[in-house]
Amino acid sequence: MNRLATFGSAIAIALLPSLNAADEGTWAAQLERMVAEGQLEAAERLASSAISNPARSAGAYEWLGRIAIAGAQHSQADARFQEALDHGGDIAHFADLWASALIKLEQRPK
Repeated sequence: MNRLATFGSAIAIALLPSLNAADEGTWAAQLERMVAEGQLEAAERLASSAISNPARSAGAYEWLGRIAIAGAQHSQADARFQEALDHGGDIAHFADLWASALIKLEQRPK
C-alpha cells in the first residue's frame, strides 16, 4: 500500500464512529474492520451490496463515502455523501467527513 493510501486509511479510521463489543458482528463493524485493514475494494463491494435494501441504502452510501475518503477519492466521497443524504441519511453521522472531502477537493491544483 502506498503512503497516500495508508494516510487516507488512517484518517478514515480516526474519524469512524467507535463501535462497542455488542456491535462486533454487525455489518458496520465488518465494514469498519475491512477499512481499518485496508481492504477497500472488499469493503466497497460489501457496502454496494446494501444499496438496494431501502433500510440500509443511506448507510451504504455513507460507508461508500467513508471508503472513498480512505482511498483518497474525495470527489467520489462527496458524491456518495450526497447520495446518503438523498436517501435519508443523518448528516450528523458524516458531516465532518464530508467537509473533509470538500476541503481536499478545494486544495487540489487547478
